[in-house]
Amino acid sequence: MKKITFLLAFLISSLGYSQVVLEDFDGTAPSVSGFEGLASATITADPVDGSNTALELITSTTGQGWQGAELIMQSNLIDLSTDNTVEIDVYATTAFTMFAKVEDKVNATASAASAADEAHTGSGWETLTFTFNESLDGTGVANGQYSQVAFFPNWNGSGWNDPVIEITVNIDNITAIAGDAIVVPSSQVVLEDFDGTAPSVSGFEGLASATITADPVDGSNTALELITSTTGQGWQGAELIMQSNLIDLSTDNTVKIDVYATTAFTMFAKVEDKVNATASAASAADEAHTGSGWETLTFTFNESLDGTGVANGQYSQVAFFPNWNGSGWNDPVIEITVNIDNITAIAGDAITVDTCSNGIQDGDETGIDCGGSCGPCPAEPTDAPTTPVTRNDWDVISIYSDAYTSTGLTNVAWDDSEATEVNIASNNVLKVNFGNFLGTDLTTGGVDATDMTHFHMDYWVADDFTEGQVFNPKLSNHADSAGETGAKLYTVALGAEDSKKWLSLDVELGTDFERNNILQFLLTTSATVNVGYMDNIYMYRAATASVSDNELLNVSMYPNPASYRLNISAQSTIKSAAIYNLLGEKLMSLEINKNSESINVSNLSSGIYLIRYTMDNVTGTAKFIKE
Repeated sequence: MKKITFLLAFLISSLGYSQVVLEDFDGTAPSVSGFEGLASATITADPVDGSNTALELITSTTGQGWQGAELIMQSNLIDLSTDNTVEIDVYATTAFTMFAKVEDKVNATASAASAADEAHTGSGWETLTFTFNESLDGTGVANGQYSQVAFFPNWNGSGWNDPVIEITVNIDNITAIAGDAIVVPSSQVVLEDFDGTAPSVSGFEGLASATITADPVDGSNTALELITSTTGQGWQGAELIMQSNLIDLSTDNTVKIDVYATTAFTMFAKVEDKVNATASAASAADEAHTGSGWETLTFTFNESLDGTGVANGQYSQVAFFPNWNGSGWNDPVIEITVNIDNITAIAGDAITVDTCSNGIQDGDETGIDCGGSCGPCPAEPTDAPTTPVTRNDWDVISIYSDAYTSTGLTNVAWDDSEATEVNIASNNVLKVNFGNFLGTDLTTGGVDATDMTHFHMDYWVADDFTEGQVFNPKLSNHADSAGETGAKLYTVALGAEDSKKWLSLDVELGTDFERNNILQFLLTTSATVNVGYMDNIYMYRAATASVSDNELLNVSMYPNPASYRLNISAQSTIKSAAIYNLLGEKLMSLEINKNSESINVSNLSSGIYLIRYTMDNVTGTAKFIKE
């Protein structure tokens, strides 16, 4: 039947009638997508002789009654302006009625959508003639050229079968008058080649380096170089923010990127838009590299990796993750240097940066350059938060505070937040331009917060938020022994009365996650807060019934000074002891659980040290000298 149809079409065309086969599914596969729960829409072998291929549709009883598939033409539009019939070869072994609908969404002509139906006897291959003048589905008579046809197998001539019929249908030889040739413009352009003004690039999660440097081959151009670190997280990488145009993936979700490597690996890439705040959903894709030097990799952002979906709009940034293996993060991290160049895609909207004359914000009568986008300067505090109480260095792990010795901060401001230090009322505080996510690494290797009992943070926000929104400070070690998140999350709800004043969060640390290796302090938020301020972020050990007079506890310590061993004894059981230097750094920790212990201090440098011991619910401290 199919060969006869093709021959007839050829003979009719030879006689001057212009209907031709516009799609026979035997060459390059056209774009076909199922919808509304159709079980399958695939191009497969002819069900009779297998010598040709055809489009196969399989219905699903769990799908909607109007389930179907859409075919986008790839060579010519279907011209129904003078002849509104389309002949289609349809195969089925069950009698049914096919509903078809023509539209033009690709070329955006003024052609009105039109629908038609035709009965099939179930006798195998039959040529059905659809006349698009039936005013079905609220449509009218076909009046122009069309780029796509939708097929609905679950139609009964007057409505949708309920329940859905189980049927397999094959479609071939879409025959009609050929309309205009479909031209797919080559609109992809190089959006970033790293040769002009350097874009914003930031490494994250322990990546060793993210720099713009000379092309590793000839040095005549520049490229982005990423170097992994075996001490970083598996998901380490770097984020590039586009500087001229957004990446438009609304009609073509591919991005071509030149990648250089001398080791085979798989690159994971993720597109997002946080700068321009479009509604584009984040999307991720990966592509393998053979390690042969410069290769052009094509990332198709429709793979639903990392919990994302298909790219559907315009994007301001791309994140690159070199430590991916195609199904997960390499563990241990691979040591690799990767170069990236020539980010090529369809150019989206131009990226505009708000600027104001002389750096002064529009509407700001004070003449102060407050930074950020044009507009009145946001409110800021005029006073400092309450100074924390004096504590022993060993009773505090400071993340950020003038009052205590800090553990050190690195990589402040991940994601779309920024944090800078400013001076308010002779006190240094963090000014934060909030996005969705703020984070900072603590001292390399993490900090031991086992002895800490509480978490404290002072914060100040303006009134530019919606009441009831929240932000969540979070301590993270990434994973604990139970495989949990390894983080303790507290929720701060913002109320109308909470604006423009310093407030404090002071909560007890839970015992439901391991605190012996805290790597990061994080802050996530659902609040639309443009600017806020933070200070005095620290963990601390709440005061106990400590005593300085060791004689009251019948504790003795000798020799003092000590050169090799320091002996400590008491009338009661000494549960534990720890030795600190005068900076408050813990150098040694001991579980004793007896009345006396001889502690080897030979590895300590000469100087003054503190020993802190616990008996029952009482804590004592004493100084000793190491010779």
